Amino acid sequence: MPLVLFVGVNHHWHTVIFACCLLAKEGEEEYRWCMSKFLQCMGGVKPGGILTDQCPSIELGVQHVLAPETVHRYCSWHILHKLPSKWGNVDNKIDLSDKVKAVVYQSNTSLEFDEIWINLMNEIGYQDNQWFRGIFEIRQKWVPAYLNDRLWAGMTTTQRVESMNKFLNKYLKLRANLGEFVLNFEKALKMIWEREHEADYESNYKTPKLSSALHMERQLRSIYTNKIFYKCQDEFRDCVNLTCRFRLEKDDSTRIYEVHDISGKIYEVQYKGHLRKVVCSCKLFEVSNIVCAHFIEVLKQENQIYIDEKYIVDRWRKDINRIDLKLAASSDLTTAEHNR
Repeated sequence: MPLVLFVGVNHHWHTVIFACCLLAKEGEEEYRWCMSKFLQCMGGVKPGGILTDQCPSIELGVQHVLAPETVHRYCSWHILHKLPSKWGNVDNKIDLSDKVKAVVYQSNTSLEFDEIWINLMNEIGYQDNQWFRGIFEIRQKWVPAYLNDRLWAGMTTTQRVESMNKFLNKYLKLRANLGEFVLNFEKALKMIWEREHEADYESNYKTPKLSSALHMERQLRSIYTNKIFYKCQDEFRDCVNLTCRFRLEKDDSTRIYEVHDISGKIYEVQYKGHLRKVVCSCKLFEVSNIVCAHFIEVLKQENQIYIDEKYIVDRWRKDINRIDLKLAASSDLTTAEHNR
């Protein structure tokens, strides 16, 4: 029986299981039922986004149950993984594939992606290729530049699901009956919960070293879990590779900066002083809820000591209250096995 996993990211950037479902078969009706039950488990709250491979049955299930509130995203890896087989009889398949991937992953805006993609297809003579035209037509579902207006918490491919499948294979047997499946699945869940407990302990009792004298870095260290803080710290370290230049004052309260990195790429950062609002063209905060180096550099230029509370995200806090984890920790998941 197919096992459907709904996974996400916890406050330690770990993959966690929200729900799972056993299906009789992988059809539209089964996925519609599965997603409706998932929605019921989530108290009727639809996720902001869902990431899957290109399965027609899953897509129809999403459309009927979760849309329009939930944005359905395709796994970019599964699409780009097909590139080598789509070039035909050419010698430079690797170079061509690298060029396409660079356009996909390095474009900051949808307009930038469209322009560079069309120019590249015309340059290499694939503008009329059916497969390339097809993936361009559905670009809103898989190209990062079209999806960077909402939180994905680092999930751009189905790699987390595949990693979780590999983890579960250590516990689940192919020919187990339903009772054995439930017991073994609970054992796997217990290991996930224990890993989270260990990470909670690390965050509460082990203090990471700072990489700078900035109060902003110290501020995030005191609030976020260690794993999330390290991700933020990478952005603080990247500041040494940036040059920040004031470009213009849009109005009395909005200033626009250009931030240049060592590769020559330029990011536009808007700072609205009266709101203490920062908007960067890289969209890192929007897609991961982590402040980017360009954001930090502009705050430094504006002589801001601390990051405004609106950019301190509850989901990454070390003092987050996880009721389900407390319930799991207080129960003995193996009791049923002992009483069989």
